[in-house]
Amino acid sequence: MAPHDGPQTGQSWHGQTELNPEDEERLIKAACRPTRVDRSVIESLAAILAAQRRTEDVIGSGPLLGPVRAQLDMIGHLVAEARGPLRSEMVNVGGQWAQFYGWLRASCGDVAAGNRHLDRALEWATESADVDLVSEVVSFKGHLAWMSGQAGATIGLSAAAVRGDGLYPGQRAISCSQEARGHAMTGDAWAAEAKLDEADVQAAAARERLDDAPPWLYYHSPALFELERGLAYRYLGHHDQRYNQRAIKAFGQGLSGLPVEMRGSEWSGEFIYQLGRAHLQAGEREEAGRLAGDLTSLGERLGSDRLMRQAEALSPSS
Repeated sequence: MAPHDGPQTGQSWHGQTELNPEDEERLIKAACRPTRVDRSVIESLAAILAAQRRTEDVIGSGPLLGPVRAQLDMIGHLVAEARGPLRSEMVNVGGQWAQFYGWLRASCGDVAAGNRHLDRALEWATESADVDLVSEVVSFKGHLAWMSGQAGATIGLSAAAVRGDGLYPGQRAISCSQEARGHAMTGDAWAAEAKLDEADVQAAAARERLDDAPPWLYYHSPALFELERGLAYRYLGHHDQRYNQRAIKAFGQGLSGLPVEMRGSEWSGEFIYQLGRAHLQAGEREEAGRLAGDLTSLGERLGSDRLMRQAEALSPSS
């Protein structure tokens, strides 16, 4: 895992971007008198959220729950009072914050609360008429369905997330790979392979249009989609060891290919765990135990109870 010696410039270990005095004053006045919201306030909130997303990659979800909840409460007041031509922009950035907080709650183990905040994000995204944001929120609801073991909802919500016209191909790519995961959970190898191939086509198209990418897709990379392929294969490997070996290969390539700044993220730990599961399915308990040690180290550094539980599940003593 990549070491991190301290917060990067413009970030704090509490997940808050360090504002200059003018930005801070503007945000405080906007919170007290919401009718003062202007484009510079909206741009500042978007910049803070971009920093929060990358901060989570460094310190995990838990430390951000308090700060992001407080920030979202303030943004809720701004959205409630926003009027005129800037309302759509304010509602849009509010939807992005609600989506991020919903993910944080789910990542910390409260999937039900995460879904409630995604519902609010979906309302704001719909009002703002941002088809990519609507797709992202619906896709994340599919991800939370996967976290809860609901294959049908994983497939259905992932498919719904790509129905909009004019979607950025990266939105289609991540939802197609997620739908493949759902089909793999049911043992439908043909449908899973078809969606994985579609995801690869869409991901390649997205790489030709990086300037159009929504800010929340900053983490997309070829390695991520290799990891997604590995996850679908891991489910298919329940019934076919050939798929299980392909899963092990895909996970290995994907983890080694992740950008350095993402290899120590909490979400990358999920794929370490899934690689360990694939080794267990192959009867390779010693290798799974080695990965349990890696996952324990990562979980301890990030203070992640979820990763620690996953490490325990991979341990030879389990």
